[in-house]
Amino acid sequence: MFGDRRDGFLKSVRATAHEELKSALASLPRTRGPRYRRSAMQAAQDITRRHIMPWLEGEEQNAEKAYCQITKRFTQMGNDFLMRSRNVGSADIAYLPEELESEQDFRVRSEFRFYEYRELVSPASPVRYVADLILGILWAHRVIAAEAHEFLDRLLESNSERVRNDLENRVTESRRRLEAEIRSILRELSAVAERALARARTAHAAGTAAVTASLQRLANIEAELARLSSTSNGSS
Repeated sequence: MFGDRRDGFLKSVRATAHEELKSALASLPRTRGPRYRRSAMQAAQDITRRHIMPWLEGEEQNAEKAYCQITKRFTQMGNDFLMRSRNVGSADIAYLPEELESEQDFRVRSEFRFYEYRELVSPASPVRYVADLILGILWAHRVIAAEAHEFLDRLLESNSERVRNDLENRVTESRRRLEAEIRSILRELSAVAERALARARTAHAAGTAAVTASLQRLANIEAELARLSSTSNGSS
């Protein structure tokens, strides 16, 4: 889902972003080559950020909504099991949560950071600096402008992919934490059931032994009565 939505975003925004960059470059003064490069690349950064950040916010909301709808089913299953388990009547159940809370959002925060490629905005290479100086002297700013458009594509591609990866990682980690919580409760319920079963077996065994002892006592009494009766009849 994230991949499809990213592809749709790029298709919808690419042409608009390039038009915005074209207008921004047209308004830039034709200064020295190195300064013009910084301004052109900065314009590409600003345009990309204006499109990426609102899209990130919208994708985050959509992803959280879809995630909560899916996990709600599993949370409800866990709560139904908890409710049925309370019929066991064991005091150990009191230590378990009343219910699992429904997911309202991701359990982990976003780690997305807009990547600017600063090394491309202000190249440290002296060769690049001299080349830009020459381009400025020759009034060949269009070469730098073309590189700015290439830079814009790179910014859109890489940062939209970073958005996708961030959302996928948040889904994966949130799911892992929810699964761990449900498994922990299931393990506790299993332990409670085992202890209750052991106590029931012990009580049953104790009850059987008590009944057997009582029957034996009754048999002994009956035998003693018979013996006493036989002795009494002989004496008569």
